[in-house]
Amino acid sequence: MKKVFVLIALICLANFVNAQWQFAGMGGKSIHCFTARGNTIFAGTMGNGVFYSANIDTNWVAVASGITAPYINAMAICGNNVFAGTGDGVFLLTNSDSSWIAMDSGLTSHNISAMTVNGTNIYAGCFKLFSSANNGTSWTLNSNDNFDYLTALASNGTDLFAVSEWQSGSGALFGVFKKVSGDSTFTEILNFFAAEKIAVSDSNIFVGGYSNIIYKSNDGGITWITETTDHSAGYYNVNSILINDTNVFVGLDNGKVFLSSFNDTSWTDISNGLPNDPISALLVSGSYLYTGTGYHSGVWKRSLSEIMGMTELNKSKDISVYPNPATDNLTIEIPLPSTIEILNIQGQTILRQQVPQGKTDIDINELAKGVYILRLNSKDKISVTKIIKE
Repeated sequence: MKKVFVLIALICLANFVNAQWQFAGMGGKSIHCFTARGNTIFAGTMGNGVFYSANIDTNWVAVASGITAPYINAMAICGNNVFAGTGDGVFLLTNSDSSWIAMDSGLTSHNISAMTVNGTNIYAGCFKLFSSANNGTSWTLNSNDNFDYLTALASNGTDLFAVSEWQSGSGALFGVFKKVSGDSTFTEILNFFAAEKIAVSDSNIFVGGYSNIIYKSNDGGITWITETTDHSAGYYNVNSILINDTNVFVGLDNGKVFLSSFNDTSWTDISNGLPNDPISALLVSGSYLYTGTGYHSGVWKRSLSEIMGMTELNKSKDISVYPNPATDNLTIEIPLPSTIEILNIQGQTILRQQVPQGKTDIDINELAKGVYILRLNSKDKISVTKIIKE
């Protein structure tokens, strides 16, 4: 019976290690934003308008009629209505329409770079911030907000958040601002010169921008900590942030996607199989995480169960392995004398040795670069984790 469990564990780990992103269509298109209405995904492109997939596969249908600007900068869902923000204003697609309707009454600035929904209000903006309480039929300028350029908008259902490259009067470059329900104006909560993207859920806020920097707050913006997805990732920009339940996904412009959570300070690289193109959009729909890529690489998807499983394996409490990735030596800390085995992803044993309780250095200099399985055998307990040789 023990051997059966070992085999199952190894098969599962091998599957997680081998698991890669799958191409999900839209080849030749640069994806800039996503939204979803039920099981239907909408993808806004840079230069080709909006496409949708009703059965979440590689079959995408263009919905171009009515949109006068094919560059889609932002999208939002309010009820069954889909809104697209473009360089030529806001457009609406209802559940029964097959073409877009221009919704620009009251818009004095038509270059829309960001959109969000807060309750029954829709917000759209770029050089000015506008709101609509009647599904986009008319828009009102938020005259108390002196934004000069908005890069992102977000809502937690009650409070509204804005990321601006400049706010007149405050002198805040790339600031993050918050408007509490009932207030008439925004208050600066983060003076972060590199802010570009934001995601919020309740009191949890994640802000990203230039140089692979993430600012995180778990108290609504009162206090902040700084994190980096991966020091080896270099100074790549954060192009997209997505919160799903308590998980946080971040996409960089070097094709990397990282995963963390509200109460975690570490980030797991889940990019295996993606092209090296900017991750410009992220979406969770059904049981998959979707990425929209730039440079005409289209849409890619990966099973959430695979992603979560890989993360759990990396956080085994029975073994501490560092550095990981490693080049010459691994340091292993274990609670009991054990047998350590290193296997390739085909399940073949590459190295086996006895190690004592405590800390031991393992020479991996002769291993080829790649992903390996580290198995710990101690008494009746078996643990596995993933290691990477660089």
